[in-house]
Amino acid sequence: IVVPIVANGVRAWGIIYIAQFQGVEFAAGVDHVVYGWMFFAVVIAILLGLGWQFFDRAPEETVVQVAKLNGSQLLARLDHYSLPGGFALAAILGFGIVANLWATAATRLSAPVPSEISLQNVPGWSLVEYSPAIWWEPRATGADHRLLGRYRDNTGREVDVFFALYSSQDEGREAGGHGEGALMPDSPWRWVGGVPPVAGGSAERMQADTSNRRMAITWYRNGGILTGDNRRLKLAVIRDRLALSVQPTLLLIISAEERPNLSADSSLRRFIDAIDPVAEWMDATAGLP
Repeated sequence: IVVPIVANGVRAWGIIYIAQFQGVEFAAGVDHVVYGWMFFAVVIAILLGLGWQFFDRAPEETVVQVAKLNGSQLLARLDHYSLPGGFALAAILGFGIVANLWATAATRLSAPVPSEISLQNVPGWSLVEYSPAIWWEPRATGADHRLLGRYRDNTGREVDVFFALYSSQDEGREAGGHGEGALMPDSPWRWVGGVPPVAGGSAERMQADTSNRRMAITWYRNGGILTGDNRRLKLAVIRDRLALSVQPTLLLIISAEERPNLSADSSLRRFIDAIDPVAEWMDATAGLP
């Protein structure tokens, strides 16, 4: 039982991971060929290997060691903790009702957010017309507000800024959900590789064709945390739900195109220096105190 469950979990994770960077159609092909044939064959081989010792049981061998079970001290101790059937059933039903009410109340919570927000001024940088060589617009499904703009400094460096504000995180409106963020599914952009974190944000490189490349850095903010790790965001949201509280979630993605003599990395780092501390700049953009 354990092997198929674990194998299916690995398969599901692998498909989602591939789809995130290569697209759904490519992942579907991998699922059919790799998981449908190769991975399935490996799992079957493992199951056969683990079960081989049970194939040829001797006719006189006892199937169940009753005497051994009756002499188990662990089972004897557990026998003293039995509950009346009616009480156990009522406890299970009560727990289910309370958990359902708790979950319903948590999903209905929504943090107050301003009716309007705008990109903030950045020292040494000016907002200019957004005109990328190949259109790039991160996805933030379900966000209450989205902002997209381009900043330019006096040396000609340009940085694209995407900002999203969520009053809550729920199904269909997750800042770190599949297909959300800097790399949009069904777009010309493809993931090229990861980059070591920059100023606490997760960084990655992407490419649209042979000559158009860009680098993007992502931050999530919820309550007092600022992170580029989607897992930390999810844990913060779970913590708030358990406590029946809610905090606005902020998403900031900055990106720059690779240009001759102007690397995306250096442009982004200069922009980060200008908005530092990043958390305060995000709060100001969201209109939060």
